[in-house]
Amino acid sequence: MAAEGRTRRLDLAVAALAERQHGVVSWVQLARLGMRRNGLYARVAAGRLHRLHRGVYGVVGPRLLRIEGHWLAAVLALGDGAALSHRSAAALWDLMPATARASDVTVGRNVKPRAGIRLHRVRSLPDEHITIRNAVPCTTVARTIVDLAGVVPPRRLERALAQAEALRLYDRKAIEAVLASNPRRPGSRTLRTLVGGRDPSTTLTRSSMEERFLALCDRTGLPRPECNLPFTLPDGTEIVIDAFWSSAALAVELDSRGFHSSWRAQVQDRRRDAQLVLAGLKPLRFTEGDLTSGANTTIALLRQLLGNASDRGRS
Repeated sequence: MAAEGRTRRLDLAVAALAERQHGVVSWVQLARLGMRRNGLYARVAAGRLHRLHRGVYGVVGPRLLRIEGHWLAAVLALGDGAALSHRSAAALWDLMPATARASDVTVGRNVKPRAGIRLHRVRSLPDEHITIRNAVPCTTVARTIVDLAGVVPPRRLERALAQAEALRLYDRKAIEAVLASNPRRPGSRTLRTLVGGRDPSTTLTRSSMEERFLALCDRTGLPRPECNLPFTLPDGTEIVIDAFWSSAALAVELDSRGFHSSWRAQVQDRRRDAQLVLAGLKPLRFTEGDLTSGANTTIALLRQLLGNASDRGRS
């Protein structure tokens, strides 16, 4: 009876720990709770614990673990001083979508590679570059962005900066401090350019169509518009303009088929355009086809409108 009582108390302690850690525990933690090796093996054999990495276990199977559980398991597998980093840390901070790829973990010492973990070895990982978010040890936002610069394309990095600004996580001085301590990190030149440029929030897109439009502008050498600009119409309606060039008073709306094809939506769009005209702006609408098969015509029109505005500014 006494043995059964100890086993029950131990199982309750393991369950409480796992609940705080997204369903994941390490052998080191289990041993601290008083579990012995034979107890561990018995629970694994009974299907009450599931091996995720060497020395790391889940109270449910891998397929039932949420992404945070897999991230924490990867960090625990590499031991003290390890931190979730790069793409995985960016997803944890909500700077970019999570993927099903292996978890990125950085560690400041020599460790053996582990299956399912994308290992990043560095000479040192300062304590001030590590924090905890949602119970997962991870790199700080600034360190995450610096690491991200070396593994994603410039536009993806720019979107992460914009998302950080939108979430009020963007700290230019902190990013520059991490860059100063890692001057030769891959992607540092691109990141310095982006950090020293325009307000990151003005480049945050909300849809794949907006992202394609911005990419089209970049590819053809058009000046970047301000994206998703909050605006109050003369009748008091609060709207968000998809793309806006203040120099030309040009307000571009991107009409996806799903949201703008109904009769009611088209009536609302015409009323909105009329209000934009009353506000002194030039409304312009583009569809999916205008960005694909009709891209040349679209760019020619934009170039003419922006060029005319520039000519008036010089006269």
